[in-house]
Amino acid sequence: MKRSILFLALAALATATFAYAECPEPVDTVTVQQIQLGMGVIVNEIYYVDSIVVTGLGEAGFYAQELEDTGSAFSGIYVYTGAEPTDYSRGDLVNVIGTLQEYFEWTELRVTSDYYGCVFIIGTADVPVPAMVTCCDINDSVNVEAEKWESVLVQVDSVRVTNDNYSQYGEWTVVEFDGDAGCAAQETLICDDEMLQPVAVPDSGTHLQGIIGCISYNFDFFKLNPRNNADLLYIGLPPAPNTRFCYPIDNSHLGVAFDKQLDEVSAENASNYYIAEFDITISSAQMQDDSLTVILTTSDMSGFTGSAFRSLVVENVKNAQGVPMAANIEEFIPGVKNCEFAHLTDSATVAGRPFAIGAVVTATPTEAYADRYMFIQDRNTAFGYGLILYTGSYIDVDEVGIERGDSVLVSGLVSPYFGLIEMGVVDYIGIVTPGLAVPAPVVVSVATARTDPYEGKLVRVENVRVRTDSIGWGEWSVDNVLGDTLCIDNIFSPGIDNYEPAPGDSFTFIAGPMWYEYSHRKINPRDYDDIYIVGVTDVDDGAPKFMNALDQNRPNPFNPVTTIQFSLQRPTDVALRIYDVSGREVRTLTKSNLQAGRYEAVWHGQNNAGQNVSSGVYFYRLEAGEYTATRKMVLIR
Repeated sequence: MKRSILFLALAALATATFAYAECPEPVDTVTVQQIQLGMGVIVNEIYYVDSIVVTGLGEAGFYAQELEDTGSAFSGIYVYTGAEPTDYSRGDLVNVIGTLQEYFEWTELRVTSDYYGCVFIIGTADVPVPAMVTCCDINDSVNVEAEKWESVLVQVDSVRVTNDNYSQYGEWTVVEFDGDAGCAAQETLICDDEMLQPVAVPDSGTHLQGIIGCISYNFDFFKLNPRNNADLLYIGLPPAPNTRFCYPIDNSHLGVAFDKQLDEVSAENASNYYIAEFDITISSAQMQDDSLTVILTTSDMSGFTGSAFRSLVVENVKNAQGVPMAANIEEFIPGVKNCEFAHLTDSATVAGRPFAIGAVVTATPTEAYADRYMFIQDRNTAFGYGLILYTGSYIDVDEVGIERGDSVLVSGLVSPYFGLIEMGVVDYIGIVTPGLAVPAPVVVSVATARTDPYEGKLVRVENVRVRTDSIGWGEWSVDNVLGDTLCIDNIFSPGIDNYEPAPGDSFTFIAGPMWYEYSHRKINPRDYDDIYIVGVTDVDDGAPKFMNALDQNRPNPFNPVTTIQFSLQRPTDVALRIYDVSGREVRTLTKSNLQAGRYEAVWHGQNNAGQNVSSGVYFYRLEAGEYTATRKMVLIR
């Protein structure tokens, strides 16, 4: 997205009323300090905070501080977006409408669709200078006032790394080697890796001039989160780079990820890379724009059909300051595989060894909650196994632009996750051939759908009815005439969220990819095309039960065509219109009397005169009787 367009559009929006914003009306305007001190604020209420500056990007939100409270206590807040905050940058000046939450005692403003909220970028500002603190200030085991630094950008000086592998979750610890004697042996500070960019953890025993980062709170501890490698202030030159992992991209390319910025000359010297088994050769190396990734061109790996792994040796690659690395070894499984390989190969064989899979997309990450899940399925095998990919925090799926039916290559680590076979770490997604036919759901019995081979696969069960209308977390269940039951889950958004199940509601069919969680097999309808409802209704004309709702357009951002879906609870006069940021009507998509049900409208990026409109932010508004709703979309040409 072009940031200049976003700045202008949202700046105009921020100075207007909330008439065209997908935001609830806040109960009050407050400051960050009022929130952190609990002054007149109530958890679960919606508040408006204006003119705060983004100080750091986390995995699923961002840290921000008030300009007038730079470096002071109680000046920071975490804004939870529910997905990677790729639309924001350090230094963005934002207004936030969000729901106040205490997430396991970590104060945050939530702006996800579940909790209702918005973020308006209104300009830029200088990032506040970090507040100078000590380990003792942050360590709440020795300081009852540590909470005042929650979500604040801070700097701790003169520290020594005491444990570079404090936990399996990427945490490490430091102490001050020139610290306050009053803290004695309890001055340990936990550092974490919950930021958007990876950080190379210094080895145990390393002395640092200082560490900069944002303070988080989880699992009963305040923790320092460096935003990237630049927040580690080394004494002298930083240490040599190390490889983080390597991953097959296809049958002739490998990707290698490093933990530090690289020197381009040494990174692109192909002689610094070789396969220890000497049955795959490397002909070239190309450093990517992030200076952290190198793509290697190899000899043909298509003949490697089994599960045998190979070892990539990397040596003499230098960091940006010219310090060369010693030999590092990364294991991978060569040759593009399929979903069947992922399911039928012993998990111990593939553990910790990335491999590539070629398959077709049956459900995209942008359809799933917070862009976290993607489903793929084999096309050219007898059974057609499916596989679930966890894409959250690893891949910018919006940038890749994946659609159902795309033939893709994905690469990463496959392993059981509480009984679910998934690619839990995705290193690469690339589109090979777009727009192929999506495999049709296979018709199976309820009992068969619950078996292992159908995990991740598109299935369809027929002639079922609602058994239980709510079993928690938005889930419900159906059964058939034999009494076999199946859980219906809701990982897709909007999916069929607007349908309200009631015991006895009957379905000709329910389709979707299968899922496993909390010891239950579940089917996930992707949208209303995956269900056909008959039987009991609450509408006189016999239409299915729907709530009035306006869904987010798909795709978004788009160029130049997008689809808008909406549902109606009962027959009514309907108008669906497009507006620009100034509130002027651009296009009327629908104006008619419609029956209860599910509908969609397509906008081709044109005004009422049939002329193409320019790139920017637009709003679409549904008026259906007494129901009105407005959502935002972005056109990028």
